[in-house]
Amino acid sequence: MTTFNGTPVDIAGYISGAGGTVPVLGGIENEITGNATLVLTIGQADPFYQLITSDGSSTGIIEVEVPLNPGKCWLFQNATTEGFAINVIGSSGTGVSIPPNGFALCGTDGVNVYSAGGFTPGADLSGSSVAQYVSNISGPGGTGGTVNLGDGFDSLTFLMRPATGFTAPTLTFQGSLGLAGTNGHLGGPLEFISGKGGSATGPNNIGALGGPVFFQGGQGGNSTGTSGNSTGGNVGFSTGNPGIGGSGGAGLPGTFAVTVGGQITCFQLQAATSDYLAMGGPTAVSGSNRCANSGLLRFPSSTGLPIMAVRNPGNTADVSLVAASAPGGNPTMSIGSAAVNAINITASTTNFLSSSLMNWFISQGQGTKTTQVATAALTDAALATVAASTNQLVYTSSAAVPSTSTGFAKCKLVARATTAPAGGSIGDSYISEVNFGFKNVGSGIVAVGTPTVVSQAADTSLDGLVSIVLGGTTNLEFTVDNTSAGNLVVTLTVEYILN
Repeated sequence: MTTFNGTPVDIAGYISGAGGTVPVLGGIENEITGNATLVLTIGQADPFYQLITSDGSSTGIIEVEVPLNPGKCWLFQNATTEGFAINVIGSSGTGVSIPPNGFALCGTDGVNVYSAGGFTPGADLSGSSVAQYVSNISGPGGTGGTVNLGDGFDSLTFLMRPATGFTAPTLTFQGSLGLAGTNGHLGGPLEFISGKGGSATGPNNIGALGGPVFFQGGQGGNSTGTSGNSTGGNVGFSTGNPGIGGSGGAGLPGTFAVTVGGQITCFQLQAATSDYLAMGGPTAVSGSNRCANSGLLRFPSSTGLPIMAVRNPGNTADVSLVAASAPGGNPTMSIGSAAVNAINITASTTNFLSSSLMNWFISQGQGTKTTQVATAALTDAALATVAASTNQLVYTSSAAVPSTSTGFAKCKLVARATTAPAGGSIGDSYISEVNFGFKNVGSGIVAVGTPTVVSQAADTSLDGLVSIVLGGTTNLEFTVDNTSAGNLVVTLTVEYILN
């Protein structure tokens, strides 16, 4: 027996008043049977603590109907075994949903049933409204704070409940909305940061690797029988759309930046005709699924073969590398409209592609090297004024260059002064090795790209005064031009390959 203001009160008994006789506390177990609404009588609804059980036949959410006596309160526990919520409600109005194993403190104003708060031990948290959710988490006094999850040992998973309808609900993580004002303020960032690696404590010991970050689409659902298997979920990264409402210039979508501090071990796209990477220009695919605009890489081509292509802004020329159509075959490389077929690089630590492309082609047995050596005494006056003088060293290839054909040539020039040049002495030398790309355009042979100077050494008196000039109409020609004030003895060695 307990006393209140000196008056004995039996907390397991009843109190009578203007509103009738009601229990002080007490508890009762009421069972849902037959997958039907449980309607509590006044006697069943009298005890404060309501333990709601079931007979195992429920197939969904079941209503527990209570008398709508204004001011009446209960503590409900959903102890049903089928895994469904119960809805505590009156014969009219709204009610309170209580999840499996959940508790809810409920009361009624005679019209609706309300929740004064609830919780589910080891499971869901509950806000203060009818819907079950976390309404607010903050630091002391509403300041910024930190939510610490887990026990530091066991893994933690955020897992939504399985969908109960045809469309599964969405789990959204969203940063803070920017503050509105005369000029709007920046929205809050959203960061996903893996854990820092453990720090070493002993002397001369290394710290541990930082935690990885994984983004993975959901696995496709399992199929049955002879049906095809389903496709896994997509992973998409999309920058923010520009804002609207202003009459000035259009805004731009947000930028997408990936910073890789270390090496990229593997970057893989599954083979599909729509897969491509776009860099340096707007993405577009035109014609037979080929890349358009500048700086595009595409996997694979319209033929189904993987291709890497770089297109110019006018979409008129490219450099492309297309995989072989059969195992063991050679890929095909195209430069502009000309194809350079049968490129093959055998993996080894010494294989590389350098500015001396001609030598690389020859090393792979993809062409014939031609070498010619010419030696003659040159006079500076003749070189400076007579383009075709017999005193001017002119190299002419033994083979003609077919129309529209391309090639590479390596020229090595060794020159020695036999008379003193201006500011120099007899014996001053000039040595240069230059690589040329060339093409017969029909009206003559012209350089393709800028000649590459592989090496060059010259005495001051000859520096910049001796050069190799490319020309020719049907045969490849290289002319040594001497504009110094001295006579030279010149040796010119040319190696070239025609494609």
